[in-house]
Amino acid sequence: MPYSGGIVTLLLDLRIVRHTSISLPGCSTGVVNMRIFLSVFGLAASLFTGGFAVGRETAFQTLSAQQSGIRAVFDAWYADEMNRQGGPGQSHGWWPWGLRAFDYDQDGDLDLLASHHGIPHSIVLKSLFKETGEHRYVNATPELGLDSRDLPGADDRPWIWDFDGDGWLDIAGFSDESRPPSVWNHGGKQFVSSGKQFFNLAHPREIVDLNGDGYLDLDGGRLGQWLYDPESKTFAHDKTPRFPVPAEVPSELLGQFENQRKLPQNRFMHVEYLTHDTVGYDTLGYAPRPIDLNGDGRPDLVVRGSGGYGADYLGRYLLRMEDGRLIDSTKELGLPLDAAPIVIDDFTGNGRVDLMLVEKGTGGVYVQDESGKFRRVENALTNFLQRRGPYLIRAFKADFNNNGLPDFVLSNPRLGQVALFENQGEGDFKQILAASGWDSNPIVIADFNHDGRMDIAVGGVPSGAPGDDRKFSITLYLNQTQQAGNYLQVSPRAAAPNPYAVGAVIEVFAPGELDSTTPAALFVEKAHADGTPIHVGLGNLTACDIRVQGLDGKVTTVRNVKANQRHDLHVTGPAQRDNGRRED
Repeated sequence: MPYSGGIVTLLLDLRIVRHTSISLPGCSTGVVNMRIFLSVFGLAASLFTGGFAVGRETAFQTLSAQQSGIRAVFDAWYADEMNRQGGPGQSHGWWPWGLRAFDYDQDGDLDLLASHHGIPHSIVLKSLFKETGEHRYVNATPELGLDSRDLPGADDRPWIWDFDGDGWLDIAGFSDESRPPSVWNHGGKQFVSSGKQFFNLAHPREIVDLNGDGYLDLDGGRLGQWLYDPESKTFAHDKTPRFPVPAEVPSELLGQFENQRKLPQNRFMHVEYLTHDTVGYDTLGYAPRPIDLNGDGRPDLVVRGSGGYGADYLGRYLLRMEDGRLIDSTKELGLPLDAAPIVIDDFTGNGRVDLMLVEKGTGGVYVQDESGKFRRVENALTNFLQRRGPYLIRAFKADFNNNGLPDFVLSNPRLGQVALFENQGEGDFKQILAASGWDSNPIVIADFNHDGRMDIAVGGVPSGAPGDDRKFSITLYLNQTQQAGNYLQVSPRAAAPNPYAVGAVIEVFAPGELDSTTPAALFVEKAHADGTPIHVGLGNLTACDIRVQGLDGKVTTVRNVKANQRHDLHVTGPAQRDNGRRED
């Protein structure tokens, strides 16, 4: 990665940085490639380069549900539900399932939405951090005018965005087993049910303006698109998928996949054709950049096959030729056929795509070498990726020590396994913490105390805690990393009806990098539909430059943005019609 100038900082650590690219002071053109092998009886030095600093080990303070007041809320909720249900024993009678964070009342602090897969649905837990300076939560559901059963439940977890562009975050429920309601947020004071908006949809893909009217719509993947109508305040279902199967996929591959789906164990199997990675499972939608597996500038295709309850997993990696054809190059790239990709990203910082694959025996962390082939790295994360459960493992990335390398929190649903892995560089990951989580989607990553370090909330308890406590707890892991790097939090904002600038693309660069012929971004991410800021770890950089692709496609830049602050960023708009296709 590019280095902005100044002193190269060495940090003592128990690992070796093998290869890095830096731009040294006085070298105004080009990049200096260095291979660094520093080792003295197991002690090594890690080299800081352009915001990437390996060696700041992440640490957390654990705050239990008893300490935060959440356990008392859950105990009261459970007692009320058992009374209404006539005692325990009903199917889906008490099954905590998913967790979200959002600032529903715009007081500056993140509140929690805890959801069930079943009868109790959800409650809103209001943060009292602003009022007390402590991480305390109370049940705000009654004062918002709804019964918990009138809030959305979900087959996974509800989604949160501003339906009507009034600046207040609303809540949508999704299920293919029931018809959960959605809820309008009236000024942070009252929630009102909008009825059952999204029928037979359990796993949406992205919030985005699909028809160019400025209002946010819903990409439902293979099940089509839900387009918001501001007059009726409803979502109309168009069964046409936003992204059909690419015509260039070889017919023999399509036939193989269809035959595999017909096997008895593959009742729940789905095959996805990915031109862009899906970032954070159900949090950030599609990655802004197309998948380019071999760095030749042509968009490639990754095929992911997976399904619940024992269905086959598969992965295929198709390279695009100069004439536009897609060629299955899975074996040539050194990749397995029977593992499902869940992360397609550069997590080593060398500019090449890396992968995380899930399957017993063949899953793991796969990094790409200089020849373009992938090799598996044996480490704790690879071991986790081989523990197959009833559902596909989910991965959520964040930079917890602000060194510029993405760390990952992984969840193995229904097995209740949650773990944080710190990025050590070169595809190596170290497990930092482990928790016993709820059965589906219990992870939230956010800066809960505004100190510039990303925290974690997990529906569940630390590993080793009593099993029954898991269903009555949300545990906060407050980031206490010492000597964390610098950071920037960016809050993109635009005019109504898209006040959170959803669809805008934010790129962060080392100072001066934008002046180079081919500027290399340190970080790229889309604006968040739930209004939370984009968090960027800057390492030792004290400032950065930002490039923004606005809702109208206009590109603007902001220079010399100082580190260690929250930066409100105006985004141009409105969005332009694109016939439902994503422009990159």
